[in-house]
Amino acid sequence: MVSIKGLSRIVQSNIGLSKPRQKCLSAMIMGIVQARTVNLKRVCQSCACGGLASSWYRRMQRFFAEVDFDFEKVAKYLLSLFTDPNEKICLTMDRTNWQYGSKDINILMVGAVYKGIAIPIVWEILDK
Repeated sequence: MVSIKGLSRIVQSNIGLSKPRQKCLSAMIMGIVQARTVNLKRVCQSCACGGLASSWYRRMQRFFAEVDFDFEKVAKYLLSLFTDPNEKICLTMDRTNWQYGSKDINILMVGAVYKGIAIPIVWEILDK
C-alpha cells in the first residue's frame, strides 16, 4: 500500500499544497480508504499517522475550511489517472441537492466515465 509520504509526493507534484496540507490531504485519503467511509470521525480513528484522533479531526476540519484547490490541476491529474490521452472521454453532468437542517446544499458536478463509473473531476456549489 502507498505510504503517506509517497502519497504526499504525488499530491505535491500534481496538485501543489504546502507540506502540512499535503500530509493532511494524504492522511485523509488513506483514512478514507481504510475506514471505507468519508465520516471524518471514523477517518481519524483509522488514520495511522500518529497523534490523537481528536487532533486530526480538528486539523481535517481546518483543511476543509481554509484550503482552496486549483480545480484545473485536480481535474487534469484525475483525468491522467484514468484515461489515455489518445482516447475519447465520456463526460457526465449531475446536480444533487441535500438539506442540512434548513439549509439547501446544491452541487453541480462533472465527471469522467471510466469502466462504467463516473469519477468527479470538477464541481461547483450552487447558491440556490
